[in-house]
Amino acid sequence: MSETKKELQTDVRYEERTNNKANEDCLAFKVPAIDPINGDWLLSAFDINCIAVGAGVLGCGGGGNPYIGKLVALQQLTEKKEIRVIHPDR
Repeated sequence: MSETKKELQTDVRYEERTNNKANEDCLAFKVPAIDPINGDWLLSAFDINCIAVGAGVLGCGGGGNPYIGKLVALQQLTEKKEIRVIHPDR
């Protein structure tokens, strides 16, 4: 694994998992993690929470509650798996 990718994983995703519950619900701007090799967006717990809120607001015409999807995505991060939003140019 390249040094850049190791830094990205250590600095962004794993750091957020160590935060306690009190800090998890605070709203604070966090810089998105972008894979420098291919431009993919690596989702963090903060990103997933923001997407779930946006889906709840914008999806008010149907499609169900985004809460279950949020829980599944957060579980994937807990298991140290990556969730990527692939760059549209790929």
